[in-house]
Amino acid sequence: MIRQLLSISTVPMRLELNVSSGQFNMSSPKAELEISSTKSKLDINSDRIKIKIDGRDMRASMGLYTQDMFRKKTERDAKEVTLQAIGDIGEDWRTITESQGRAFIDVCMKNAGWRYDLPTTIGWLPNVKPDISWEGGGLSKISFSHHSLEIKWRTNERPAIEYNTGKKDIRVSQYNKVNIEYLGT
Repeated sequence: MIRQLLSISTVPMRLELNVSSGQFNMSSPKAELEISSTKSKLDINSDRIKIKIDGRDMRASMGLYTQDMFRKKTERDAKEVTLQAIGDIGEDWRTITESQGRAFIDVCMKNAGWRYDLPTTIGWLPNVKPDISWEGGGLSKISFSHHSLEIKWRTNERPAIEYNTGKKDIRVSQYNKVNIEYLGT
């Protein structure tokens, strides 16, 4: 048999492949929320009520007079007392002139004291009510405004976008080769 004198062998090529993935990064700033609102509002304007209380007659019924009322009452009472006194004096003179003698002494004894009473007391409870009158006010203006709500989103910056491409690294760690070896002597 024949023996082979040559040994032929091959070494294949060796490749190293490193691949890194691409990256997409996006960062967006935080948005600010702004909410503003106004409250509902109700405005009611009214005219004031005017009250008039006239208590002159009520005070007068208790004996408390205004200066003018006191003057008028005093004049009226003085006139009445004066007329009554004149009437009494006239009656007394008529009595004296008609009867002689003893009638004069009787008239003097009758007139020895003050006969005319003037009311000077002050009452504690009125017997006349005060005059109360009023003019009613009214609602001159009513207005209502609804509440409002405003919402705003604010971003101060655009979003930051970053893209990193992937890498492909190919390296030959061993080249292919053919080994031929002679086996003979």
